Amino acid sequence: MTNNILKEIKYDLISKGSEPNIDNLDQYISQNKLFTIFFISKIIPEIQSLLYSLNNIFTKKDSIKLIICICSDTKESFEETLLIINDDISCLIFNYESKIREVLIYKYNIITIPTLIILYKDGSLIDSLNMEKIESLKEEDIKGWENISKIKYIYKERKIELGETTKLSVHHHELIYSDNGMKGYGGSGWICDICRKSYFSYINNFFCRNRKNE
Repeated sequence: MTNNILKEIKYDLISKGSEPNIDNLDQYISQNKLFTIFFISKIIPEIQSLLYSLNNIFTKKDSIKLIICICSDTKESFEETLLIINDDISCLIFNYESKIREVLIYKYNIITIPTLIILYKDGSLIDSLNMEKIESLKEEDIKGWENISKIKYIYKERKIELGETTKLSVHHHELIYSDNGMKGYGGSGWICDICRKSYFSYINNFFCRNRKNE
């Protein structure tokens, strides 16, 4: 198995709704997209309403894909849960024979059902949501995931040049990448010369320092 588990799943999936051909998954992974895996079971009566809620949110965004992992021990239970997922839900689903289902549960420490995990295209975890958080999920919440995805791309896949500018959802002005005013943080970061603030990213979180007194 490769380091990126998402590249291993193509032949373990079936499609529902308006999902594109599974053969396009490699192309999707090569882009700066998000993946969510929704771990479900028939024993949770709210599953169908949660599926419709997620579908309504995700179908409005082309930057995110829903994959469903049915956590059932028997084929009969698996097929019963599969019937809950109507054809108007656009998603990819792990088939019952997939060995990766168990790998995913272990790799991402799935201890409660339902759980929704959000993954970067390299398979690294961005966020994990329990049922309460899934129920309160809004379309605006995806912006935060997209922002983390953007930062992961910048920091992991290409070198940032000093003087480069960007727009991030954590700040309303354009930011510039600089090594000025970053004392004590070991290098460069994003700064706003209008608000005099500095942002330091540790991939999943931003730390802000007010620079007005410098």
